[in-house]
Amino acid sequence: MIRPNLRSFAAAVACLISSSSLVSAQDAIYSDRPAPPGPGGRYPIQDHFQRGNTQLWDENRPIERFVGKVASQSWLKLEFLMWNYHGGSHDLIGAPVVGLQTNSAGEVQGQTQTVPLLDNLNGGADIGEALFPYASALDNQDVPGIRGTLGVALTGGEMELSFFGMEQSTSSMAAEDLSAARTRVGLTDVAFGTTDFPNLAVPLLTDGLPGTVADLNALIFSESFSAKMDSQMWGSEFALLTEKSAPGGAGASWQWLGGFRYVNLDEGFGFSGTSVGTPITSVNSSTVNNFYGPQMGGRAALTSKYFTLSATPRIMMGLNDNTSRVSSVYQGVAGTSYRDRTVDFGTVTQINLAAELHVSPQFSIYGGYDFMVLTGVSQAFDNVVYDTAVDGTGARLADIKQNVDLGQVFVNGFSLGGVFRY
Repeated sequence: MIRPNLRSFAAAVACLISSSSLVSAQDAIYSDRPAPPGPGGRYPIQDHFQRGNTQLWDENRPIERFVGKVASQSWLKLEFLMWNYHGGSHDLIGAPVVGLQTNSAGEVQGQTQTVPLLDNLNGGADIGEALFPYASALDNQDVPGIRGTLGVALTGGEMELSFFGMEQSTSSMAAEDLSAARTRVGLTDVAFGTTDFPNLAVPLLTDGLPGTVADLNALIFSESFSAKMDSQMWGSEFALLTEKSAPGGAGASWQWLGGFRYVNLDEGFGFSGTSVGTPITSVNSSTVNNFYGPQMGGRAALTSKYFTLSATPRIMMGLNDNTSRVSSVYQGVAGTSYRDRTVDFGTVTQINLAAELHVSPQFSIYGGYDFMVLTGVSQAFDNVVYDTAVDGTGARLADIKQNVDLGQVFVNGFSLGGVFRY
């Protein structure tokens, strides 16, 4: 059994008694001073913690002050677009044919007047009368889109940031149930074309050279044929404009413009068809064009209290990073596929004509018309080479290839919207 240490216990008691005596002495020394305020005459505890400002927006802070100043000198323009695209040959689907004639009635052989053809890719069989399909109906008209522009007034000028996007446009043509139509009128050879019910034929080159009607290589379609073309365009631009030359911005004025621009244009073209008793034959081509580079131009304006008329010409001279693809299937057998990516010189030239009717200091009704020209464009329709090759036995085989042919695309159309000023 452990006994307690009496000596340690006595020392602890002595310390407690000494501490009690010291506290009593200190109370006696300070007994002449007035008692501090507070319960029981004790000094209160001071809480030095201060709650911070919990406001999310404080104009005294530099970031909020800058954003508020920019917002008070900015405007926003929103537009609905209705544009048209024109580009490429969009003419005969296939290779050119030598010696096509036009009769006294203005009918062109192969287009509105049927021609007799042999199927040279299948032993020279007589397929009767045929027409060549034309892509004149495959165009992109009245394509809707939107455009938004944010403008900010700066010291000595303006800044504009714009974005536009067009809806994907698709146009097509089709000739379905060619053989069924012949059956309905009592024709027994449903694969043989007649003047009233012709086949469709896509002409081919012969070792790179165009042929004549008398000896033409062609893809023959006696059952069905359809073709489709689609495109989509969008882009963005950043521009800095100098201060208006007119004092106060009223009257006639001119501003120089400089900045950077990006435009994307995607295109697709393809056709497919069948002949009686044979699998599908198809050709597909697609392109992706990415234009980017610096731009320069200017803006001429006539401004009054009630309206503003302006013209903004500008040109982007830069690069086009483009990718092109072509693939084919002949009577169910896949041919060679091609893919080509290059970076070429390209330009985007645009002029915007606009009119604003000032309804109030904060709102205007906007209407405009745009002309745009893109050069150095890889186009899906024009990249296809319709050729044939001769094998070791002398048989003629379809040989669809790709040749990237850079061209031009013209865009024009109306815009309508509103301008909101802060």
